[in-house]
Amino acid sequence: SLAQKNLKLETELISRKQIESALVANQNRYRCLVENTAVIPWDANPTEWRFTYIGPQVETLLGYPASIWYSEGFLTSYLHPDDRHLAYRLFTDFQQENSEFECRLLAQDGREIWVLLTAIARIEDDGRRRLHGFLKEITDRKHAEQEQEQYRHHLEEQLEARTRSLATTCHELEAFSYSVSHDLR
Repeated sequence: SLAQKNLKLETELISRKQIESALVANQNRYRCLVENTAVIPWDANPTEWRFTYIGPQVETLLGYPASIWYSEGFLTSYLHPDDRHLAYRLFTDFQQENSEFECRLLAQDGREIWVLLTAIARIEDDGRRRLHGFLKEITDRKHAEQEQEQYRHHLEEQLEARTRSLATTCHELEAFSYSVSHDLR
């Protein structure tokens, strides 16, 4: 009886080790998948204004060590001053819904990095509020949009100048036509 129980325990132990090994392999595969994407996953505690997880890709993006993201006040210190109201709204007007906005983060070298911040708000079973989502760099897209806007303004100015020139020419033509008509009469 003791030998049977021992054999059963050994079998369960082997099974448990296989399950644990499979779980570790799945966690490593998941971590590798998440941490090698172009988007940066994050998780935050909105009541403390503190990130509880940030993908390591953020170090490449901004130049700060990922550990600094976990410090209190990181977001207010490294979010562009003109965009802070967006984060305040996200962290304080807590609603269980998805939100998305574009904002600028200040990199270690002083550059402004545009990101698309996607946030999902939820309330845990124990009543705690959680935010999680993704950051995606959109600096190149924002620069292209700004160039496009400048080009559009340039085209509008050219169109206005040509319209004024055409109106002047039309007015001169009308005056000439009137003069010729008067002389012919």
